[in-house]
Amino acid sequence: MASPPAIKAANFTGTLHQKNPQLKTLVTFGGASSDPDLFARMVSNKGSRKIFIDSAIQVARTYGFDGMDLDWEFPRNQEEMAGMGQLFKEWRVAINKEVSSTHLTSCLDLVLSKPQSHPPPAGPVLVCMAMVTQQEAESTHRSPLLPTAAI
Repeated sequence: MASPPAIKAANFTGTLHQKNPQLKTLVTFGGASSDPDLFARMVSNKGSRKIFIDSAIQVARTYGFDGMDLDWEFPRNQEEMAGMGQLFKEWRVAINKEVSSTHLTSCLDLVLSKPQSHPPPAGPVLVCMAMVTQQEAESTHRSPLLPTAAI
């Protein structure tokens, strides 16, 4: 981030934490207007995943966020879902190292806002999952995260 947006981000998180020290803030990467090809290219290459992960952690720590949220709404096939799963695994390792050195909290969050026939291979590495349903006609749970016997 460049100044003045950088100053605003730092002031924003700092002010929120002053008013409510227990509040946790997340910085979101992606969203509905993001280029689906950009994410697909990034997750398909180990070096690109590392650059993204390192940059995301740096942004979160520099501007006082407690965690990160990846809003990739466009994984289109098994290959992209596998790449996303690999990204999550590598991101979790990096977050765990960061947390152990800074003692700050972290959250790796997956947002899928479109029904997918290929579930993300990331369940064991996610701390939380957010359902984005503002464009849905009804609020329902599409499928369990774990085998039904575990529910």
